[in-house]
Amino acid sequence: MEIIFILIYGSLLGLMAPYLLAGKENYGVLLAPGLSLVYGLVAWTVCTWSGLSYSDYWIWIITMLGMPLVMIVGVRIIRAERLSEESTGVPSIKIFGLTIKLRKTPKEQAVNN
Repeated sequence: MEIIFILIYGSLLGLMAPYLLAGKENYGVLLAPGLSLVYGLVAWTVCTWSGLSYSDYWIWIITMLGMPLVMIVGVRIIRAERLSEESTGVPSIKIFGLTIKLRKTPKEQAVNN
């Protein structure tokens, strides 16, 4: 039952995200609530497995304060990465700290030249 509160709270954060965070044209609509929901569910599960009761103060503080923080910080990091990638003009994929620069197709190279 308590996990439903986390889902509702994450959904409300997602509804407020476009008004709280600047630069919403640089990331998708579902990114902010997705980040907060994933963090909330993982944090709740880890706290539960570590022995915290649902009536404990700490499980609610860790989850409820962490969700908006992860949402704000995560969106800012992703937005900054995306803006820097768009400014260089070279598409790349970053996986676990490894950056793979993608080559343009001959058709894209002809359009840019």
